[in-house]
Amino acid sequence: MDQRGPQLTIASVIYSAIFSEACIEFKLMLGAWLMAFPSLQSAVLFVLAVVCAAFSSTALGLFEGRTALAALATELYEAPQKAWMRREYPDDGALLKLGYFQQQFRGTGMHADQAGKLYFLTPADSSPVDLRCVFNPFGPTFILFPHADIMDPDMPLAEKFLLYHELAHGNFEGGSSWLMPRITIVSVVLTSAFFLYSTSPSFWYLLATFLFVCFGFFRSMDLFKRASAEVFADRFAIRVLASESVSDAIAIAEYFHSNWTGTLRCKNEHLTWVHRKITEHRLQAMSVTLSNLKRVTDNKIEFRPVIPGSNRQIYIVYAVSLLYAILGYFGFREDEISSVNYQLLVLMGILFTGLHYFGRSNFAAIIASRRAILERTDGKADERRA
Repeated sequence: MDQRGPQLTIASVIYSAIFSEACIEFKLMLGAWLMAFPSLQSAVLFVLAVVCAAFSSTALGLFEGRTALAALATELYEAPQKAWMRREYPDDGALLKLGYFQQQFRGTGMHADQAGKLYFLTPADSSPVDLRCVFNPFGPTFILFPHADIMDPDMPLAEKFLLYHELAHGNFEGGSSWLMPRITIVSVVLTSAFFLYSTSPSFWYLLATFLFVCFGFFRSMDLFKRASAEVFADRFAIRVLASESVSDAIAIAEYFHSNWTGTLRCKNEHLTWVHRKITEHRLQAMSVTLSNLKRVTDNKIEFRPVIPGSNRQIYIVYAVSLLYAILGYFGFREDEISSVNYQLLVLMGILFTGLHYFGRSNFAAIIASRRAILERTDGKADERRA
């Protein structure tokens, strides 16, 4: 395989910029504006808005990567007496099959030479560790895991599930689910402001905007984000196990289904309301997954990195955003065309410049944090264990 991983193409970049979920609300509204009042000025505005939407995803990805890596580096250095072992996942091809599509950013000139690489960090003294995935779209992803021998064929089934669960958080779709809520807030605010400014004010338009804003902020809530991410990772892990053995996948699904049912039934003071709701979502999804598995006749099923149906919520987002854009199409004021175009062109230019410098400002911090983590951990896991 190419050392840099699968490469981006102009067609894939354009397709992703226009049809990706990032800022889809704003892109659809400006698309409706372009269709309502086709002109060169409107077309330039639409293209610039699409570029800004793509840049916002990139800038936010850099910021989130910087924040996560800095937090991990700080955590490792605050416990100097604790030694850590580091082991790199050996097969880029296998990671690609597991959905680590961020490999495509290698060689793009964004200091992303290690994008899609995966490192496991394990305490050298085998002390307990909280399982966690530190996702970085433009650099290496780190997973804190209790055992260094991640390729052990005799690994207990429950640990395999936890391993694949964390791997799901680190792949492109699983990691991106943590980035979308902030992008959604920005997109919904911009879309609503544009809609209210360019349409004739009325009770129904205000009501539609209120409902649209509520929908957007609901999607951006921490509970919704965490529940969706955990359900995705659970289904991903079960799907990988089912590709090896459906009977094993059923066994582990039943185990966690029973475990979570017991957790919800007991009155645990340490179980917060948020964790209880997340567990309820995971339990409901696992019930559906278990039911589907029991209908499989073969003992193996084909594994796909993107689980069919896992993005069903995206279609709801598209539908709601499209309805709001159609409402705008029939309510735009023609006397505001030139004014709105001019003001938004200036706004998009300022936003583009700001996003560009914001993204660049995160590069140095990302590289410094990555270097600190690699220096703090020992990559010779095999020799130390022997």
